[in-house]
Amino acid sequence: MKYDYLITGAGITGCVIAEQLTRIGKKVLIIDQRNHIGGLCYTEEQSGIQIHKYGPHIFHTNNIKIWNYINKRVRMIRYEHRVKTLSRGEIFQCPINLLTLHRLWGVCAPQDAERILQEKKVSIANPRNAEEVFLSQVGEELYKRFYYGYTKKQWGIEPCRLSPQIATRVKIRTDFDDRYFTDQYQGLPKAGYTEFFQRLTEKSEVKLQTPYRSSLKRLCKKHIYTGSIDELFNFKFGKLEYRHSHFNIIMSKHSHYGCPVMNLADANIPFTRITEQNYLNPNKPSDVHIIYEERSINANNLIEAYYPIINEKNNILYRRYHNLLPSDTFVCGRLGEYKYIDMCQAIKNSLGFTWINFGIK
Repeated sequence: MKYDYLITGAGITGCVIAEQLTRIGKKVLIIDQRNHIGGLCYTEEQSGIQIHKYGPHIFHTNNIKIWNYINKRVRMIRYEHRVKTLSRGEIFQCPINLLTLHRLWGVCAPQDAERILQEKKVSIANPRNAEEVFLSQVGEELYKRFYYGYTKKQWGIEPCRLSPQIATRVKIRTDFDDRYFTDQYQGLPKAGYTEFFQRLTEKSEVKLQTPYRSSLKRLCKKHIYTGSIDELFNFKFGKLEYRHSHFNIIMSKHSHYGCPVMNLADANIPFTRITEQNYLNPNKPSDVHIIYEERSINANNLIEAYYPIINEKNNILYRRYHNLLPSDTFVCGRLGEYKYIDMCQAIKNSLGFTWINFGIK
């Protein structure tokens, strides 16, 4: 066989696994249907700044080993993400913090915020869906104002029909900390994420604009697949549900909101968020403001899948597909495993995958 491994998908998972395999002398072929490596983390230079083509991706972790891993491959710059939320014509800090609670309820001290939050929460011992998680953590008033509309737009269905897992990332603070992430290590690659992926794949053969087809598998001993698992089996049992992000790009002389990301919480506004790319490039002035209006839509055969819609129906269908996997094929990553995985976790999982399956430290 020409290659030891075929890796379908050149996102974080595929590229980290490829680097680990080539490091011990394995011959690796990476294919991707896009015209670039990097998956949803792909960046490119435009008007002198790095553009996050698929929405903002901020690297954050408390794991020093993962932080060192990325720093050994690219130069990271310190960046702390700060997000705002537009709700009913008013702008609030995001995540909800003491300033938000002061504006809504008049509380001034953390202990008062904690007390009133406790009073507002709905007592639900075992939340069965995303809506019940929200209600049990923040209560009905905050849920309706900040979470309901955004969640419904993002996933295209009522939150009560989503898995509780969707709502586990709820953040709420009773101090004035307005950072979106509180991890010890956080930042952005100075030259963009694409340089990182180039370093990871420099010893692999990469073929872009190349969808997976079964004939390619005959060239390799083992197949590592990071795409949609239902597509791998030609939708034998039906299609898993995914969402796709569509971006309306605006070039402007002026900033829209003066912040990196503005979440749009109201259900009657079609966009989920607005990203101003200039603010993702600290200390890099540009004469043009590049603004991305983001809308979430259902993925189909013509539109690429980005995010799995996690609920019991889809989880059951996923397990049926997973049971079909032959012994020489592995599925990994957000689409392959049908779960939400952030960048830090994707790297950690990929390094763990190569250790468990191939003994690579």
